[in-house]
Amino acid sequence: MNSKGFTFIEIITVIIVLGIMSAFTLSFLVDNSRTYQMMKIQRELYQDGVYIIERISRDMRDSRSDPAAVCAGDLRKTYTSRDTQPCTQYVLNGTVLLRNGQPIGRDVTRFTPSYTAVPYTVLITLERECGSIIEGGTKKPIICRVDLSTAVSPMNTVGKFNGQYEETVN
Repeated sequence: MNSKGFTFIEIITVIIVLGIMSAFTLSFLVDNSRTYQMMKIQRELYQDGVYIIERISRDMRDSRSDPAAVCAGDLRKTYTSRDTQPCTQYVLNGTVLLRNGQPIGRDVTRFTPSYTAVPYTVLITLERECGSIIEGGTKKPIICRVDLSTAVSPMNTVGKFNGQYEETVN
């Protein structure tokens, strides 16, 4: 007999091989998607942390370091600005970091400032759930975490400039 076509066994074999290849491809795509999502959240946490550290560093650099000018554990401003309060206060309220009552960061789980000795230091930790994994039939969250710290000496350190800056006009 000279018939054209495929046998039933050949078709079943092709379907099984394609199914196995599809399963590997799908698991590869799912893993890459999960990794991308985790990296995206990690990047967002890092960017938020850098913004918070930069904001605090600017306030530290422009604060007075003499003990008589301390505002109850907060930073005392050297110069007035649009923000007319003489002190800058940072408070962690749950997972939201507040600057003079206004939120400047979220997902903050630890905020440790030290304004008592020069250089001033700050340590912050940001955490957020960035996925989950199934272990033993139980879904467990994956936590992404970023730790950042800085140490800053105020520009107005006693004996350095005494708050007096030379203005240059060109």
